[in-house]
Amino acid sequence: MRIQSATITVNYLPNGSTDAFGTPCLTWPTQAQTAFSYAADIWETLINSSVTIVINACWADLESGVLGYGGADNYYRNFTNAPQTDTWYPVALANALSGSDLNGSDAEMHLAYNKDFQDSNQWYFGTDGNTPGTQNDFSSVVLHEIAHGLGFSGSMNVSDDKGSWGGGTDYPISYDRFTEDGSGNALINAAIYPNPSLALANALTSGNVWFDGPNANAANGGGRVQLYSPSPWESGSSYSHLDEVFNGTENALMTYSLAKGESNHNPGPVAMGVLENVGWTTEEPTPPPSVTSITPASGPNTGSVSVSIAGTDFQNGATVKLTKTGETDIQGTSVVVVSATQITCDFNLTGAATGAWNVVVTNPDDQSDTLTNGFTVTAPPAPDVSIQKNVIGDNFAPGDRITFTLAIANSGNLAASQVVVTDDLPAEVLTSTYASDLSITSGTLLSYTWNVEELSPGESGVITIYGWISPSLESDFSFVNRAFIYDPNDLTPTNNKSSVLVGEVSVYLPVVSRNWPPIPMAPTLNNITPNPSTDGSYTLSWSAGSGPTPTSYDIEENGTVIFTAYANTSRSFSNRSNGTYTYRVRGRNSYGAGPWSSQKQVVVQIATGPTPGFWKSTYEEFYVTTDRAYVDDFAVYVSVSNCGIYKITHQPQEPISNNQFSFSGSFYASGTFNTSTNASGQDGLSNFYISGCGYVSGGPWEWNATWQHSALVLRTAEVTMADTGSPVAETSDSYTVTRVVLPRK
Repeated sequence: MRIQSATITVNYLPNGSTDAFGTPCLTWPTQAQTAFSYAADIWETLINSSVTIVINACWADLESGVLGYGGADNYYRNFTNAPQTDTWYPVALANALSGSDLNGSDAEMHLAYNKDFQDSNQWYFGTDGNTPGTQNDFSSVVLHEIAHGLGFSGSMNVSDDKGSWGGGTDYPISYDRFTEDGSGNALINAAIYPNPSLALANALTSGNVWFDGPNANAANGGGRVQLYSPSPWESGSSYSHLDEVFNGTENALMTYSLAKGESNHNPGPVAMGVLENVGWTTEEPTPPPSVTSITPASGPNTGSVSVSIAGTDFQNGATVKLTKTGETDIQGTSVVVVSATQITCDFNLTGAATGAWNVVVTNPDDQSDTLTNGFTVTAPPAPDVSIQKNVIGDNFAPGDRITFTLAIANSGNLAASQVVVTDDLPAEVLTSTYASDLSITSGTLLSYTWNVEELSPGESGVITIYGWISPSLESDFSFVNRAFIYDPNDLTPTNNKSSVLVGEVSVYLPVVSRNWPPIPMAPTLNNITPNPSTDGSYTLSWSAGSGPTPTSYDIEENGTVIFTAYANTSRSFSNRSNGTYTYRVRGRNSYGAGPWSSQKQVVVQIATGPTPGFWKSTYEEFYVTTDRAYVDDFAVYVSVSNCGIYKITHQPQEPISNNQFSFSGSFYASGTFNTSTNASGQDGLSNFYISGCGYVSGGPWEWNATWQHSALVLRTAEVTMADTGSPVAETSDSYTVTRVVLPRK
């Protein structure tokens, strides 16, 4: 079990205060404080100091893409018990060596972190090491920055083609005293490398800079430790980090870059050796547990299962759980630590999500290990289709040929018979072609979609896409290629998508750490209106997510992208058939497509059976007399479907004679209209109404369709009489319509 050998106090600066650089501080999130304290607690068990180490921590709105910054607040030299004279030591180390608080009430180091990464859900505040591939592990970043404040940092710098050290003084930092060139010459040897000088700048950017200290070398297998020394000089990254040869090892924490999804909660033996050489007395950490296997490795989600877990360094009191992103942890019960290499327990899997789960063993000292995807929860027979997108090769340049592979498989226990594979091939890839060892339909460029042959349980195959990277791209290009697989009977969709990033750029620490690539965050898809839709029309609308602004959007309908490069934030649909439609959207910019929004559904429920169509009069006015009708001046026509019986009436829905009829191209009817009711003065407005499709209960004038109507002008003056040929004013107030023509529209 880890024993505390130092005390670290963290001052979470309050909202409205400023840090040592004048940056305004905001309110710290509780989750961030918990992860920060977790990292500080680890350092408390790794170093020895009788003087409390105080850290001022600021939660701030920093420059876009910057994770955070920090370092020691001060340096001291020639104090009591200083290992070497005329040498600067960071104040936390100077206090530990002297046994006194040299800087009084002042903090020993300051750190600041960007709240924008919480707003865009890119900080991972968990401490279990299971950092998603889309997030930065906050505890790892804090561990890294505290190491710099403790002394994993030197004063070497390159500016105006000259290398220098000492920060304007003639004294090196303790870290500087152990750094050498490839030939073993000390970089602070002014006889070889004057301070400042071009010669020193060339050495610092040679890719051949080493830390040569006995403790660090011993932890590195007896050889010198290579430091990061690229050309040109990278301020904040060069010199004060381990070289990239340590990536992927237990010493990766103190390399210059930290990728999304990467988690390192132990500085590693080499970094601890460096700190020992610069002056720290350290503690040997208790080894964490290691999980190697679980038996059985699967179980149904219909009950409990008893398992045996194998590994090393298990401690009495250890706990066991199964974890899966987005699911509630399944805690082990009846846990028995049989030995340091075996644990037995039970898991209640009833109702658990199917698919792979991680097996996590945690010792009482909070050290844990995870067997990723070590246990599989199964379900009744169902297909489980998956896809893995890969790019062949790396270090691509504009104009290069590029090859992608899509490995698809059915790991379920039932055949997948309706498999659809989609590849959102980005515009940066030109003249693409494809081949496959499966039977697939033809796709289309820029978003291939294939219908795949039936996949039996355990069957797999590969689709290979060939293309050329656009030669017009900049040399530092980056784009994302995503692929999806879908089967309507698949109950475990978590493995239905995969992506690759071409031209990936790492996130740099500690001075400027950037999120890459800066693709848009997931949009917020609003509820679809109307829902349900009774006429086949509805509208999607959404708002952009936080972070980079999208330049266009993709719209996916029922698992298939139906619109790309769509510039607006809404889309209307019409004439849709009955059914359920599921949508999601994602933003795009020049760096590629961002994550999808959550899904929204709309149901189209168009009433079955006949409905009347639109009708109108051919003329907006007509003349009538007591002795004849102007047949050619008045006609009403209708366009309908599936209706056999219609009704026509005059405002206010008073029937005219022969008003119920079967439509067959034209209709003849007569009726009487009263001008005193339906006209005002000489000119009057009269409405005719039509409906169809039969009667409903409640009376002969209640129909199962809305009345449609059109206005007609009824004129009572200047009517030419047949016998005189001159206009006269009619005194009669009743007029007879002797014919109404209803031709089919």
